[in-house]
Amino acid sequence: MATFSSTDGEIALGEIACYSALGNKRGGAMELVNTPKRFGNHDNAFGFLRLLFASLVIFSHTAEIIDGNRSRDGLTFIYGTLSFGDFAVNCFFIVSGYLISASYLNSSSISSYMKRRVARIYPGFIVVFVLCAFVVAPIGGADIPSNLSVLGRLLHDCLFLQKPTVSGAFDGQPYPSLNGSLWTIAYEFRCYLLVVVLGITGILKRSSCLLTVTLLCLAASLAFPIPTHEAWQATDPVPPATMAGYSLQDFRNALIGNLRQDFRLAAVFLAGACFYAYRHAIVFSAKRILVAAIGLILSLCFNVSAVAGMMLFGSYLILAFAQLGAGGFLARINNKNDISYGVYLYAWPITKVLNWWFPGTSLVIMIAATWVISCVCGWLSWMLIEKPVMQLIRTKRSETQTAPNAVSSPN
Repeated sequence: MATFSSTDGEIALGEIACYSALGNKRGGAMELVNTPKRFGNHDNAFGFLRLLFASLVIFSHTAEIIDGNRSRDGLTFIYGTLSFGDFAVNCFFIVSGYLISASYLNSSSISSYMKRRVARIYPGFIVVFVLCAFVVAPIGGADIPSNLSVLGRLLHDCLFLQKPTVSGAFDGQPYPSLNGSLWTIAYEFRCYLLVVVLGITGILKRSSCLLTVTLLCLAASLAFPIPTHEAWQATDPVPPATMAGYSLQDFRNALIGNLRQDFRLAAVFLAGACFYAYRHAIVFSAKRILVAAIGLILSLCFNVSAVAGMMLFGSYLILAFAQLGAGGFLARINNKNDISYGVYLYAWPITKVLNWWFPGTSLVIMIAATWVISCVCGWLSWMLIEKPVMQLIRTKRSETQTAPNAVSSPN
């Protein structure tokens, strides 16, 4: 159980970010619920953080989409190691690792866990994939896909959570990809599957074993780093334009992606899982937060330490912020209606279309316009697609669930 003391200024991380309206009040203090809540009403700052990370991706991507100049990204300009987009993606995976491992460990069954994961990822992804292929691509100068081979390839890529590719779209631009941000979604889903493997083998419940696996992933990412000439947009091979052009290597890429990225993102994701595993031993204090902030700043100076610094110091700071934001204004931002996934999904194609229609627009205006329109699209995605599907899954689960904690593996 996490406790707060106004005298020592420390918060023990029991079940982080779980001061919930569903909790019980004892002695005037809010009791923490057993499972971290990700969606719906929850008294923590995770919703605000997810929206902030999605906004950082917009800030990072916009300049590069316009002219391919990554140096205008503030973090890249200062450090030369990570961009704000890289930083935000790492943060997303840390938060996901914490919450998804908790979800698995509190699910009634593996099938229940996987239904929720599929329901969370696929509906929003499918809609934006279709819009990119059949609306955004023609806007960018491509023909509407109609050839059966092209349609078959698009169907394959959609099912495997790959980026949509339509020949001729945005030709001549620095990054002609219809939606470059989607490259992370398949890696996220692979991490969900990794949690199942770790759960079945019992590693997820053994904190020392989980820490060992996490360190092994980190070691592999350091031993096989992503080449510096490969920007985030070029890490995955571009699939062929038609299904007929697919090779075994293309199918392998769709299934497991880039192994270097697999190791890096798995390490970051598992860092979040480790913080959940060791949640009872973690203590927050002003001094520790200051040390973590300094550690993160210094670690970002070098490629070899950037990921490790985010895993250790970044995770601590993220979870401290999520916990300390409970009960305040930030806890109400992006809380009940979580638009962050939709903002992330739609920002790239929105920037592409705006830049196509209004070339020469100032960077500040382009970022602001992309953010506002992305928030609107994110809200529509949540209200019309994501939320109804999640509610449907939960309703069916409550109607059919008969054996609670059947596998002791989560929500």
